Amino acid sequence: MKKTIILFFVAIAMISCNTSKQAVTAEMLNGEWKIISVNGQTVKTNENQTAPFLNIDMQKNRVSGSTGCNRLTGGVNVDLDKSSFSFDDKMASTRMMCPDMTVEQSVLEAMQQVQSFNINKKGLLMLTDNEGKVKMTLSK
Repeated sequence: MKKTIILFFVAIAMISCNTSKQAVTAEMLNGEWKIISVNGQTVKTNENQTAPFLNIDMQKNRVSGSTGCNRLTGGVNVDLDKSSFSFDDKMASTRMMCPDMTVEQSVLEAMQQVQSFNINKKGLLMLTDNEGKVKMTLSK
């Protein structure tokens, strides 16, 4: 009987360790994040392009950065408890024309679909849509 009880508690402990999720803090989200993929496609830039990135400021609920061509700025709505993450509808952007607008277009389209986030074991920020599909992957 004692062995059964001990095995029961060991099993519960193992399950809880496997399912526990590290709580994400505002400090973990703060800072500059390089956009490394959009919709599962690795971001590739040429020598004339800036690598796309987002700079998240959780204290001001603001985001700024680059789409690979143009600069952008605006608000960000984050609920750490619900892992929700969305960009304001009123993002501002410069309007330069670049030789290749592909990266910019995919970044802007993905931003409109982002609804939630998580940070994986490798420290990558995964921005996902309402179905859980990864729209953007970012690294510090």
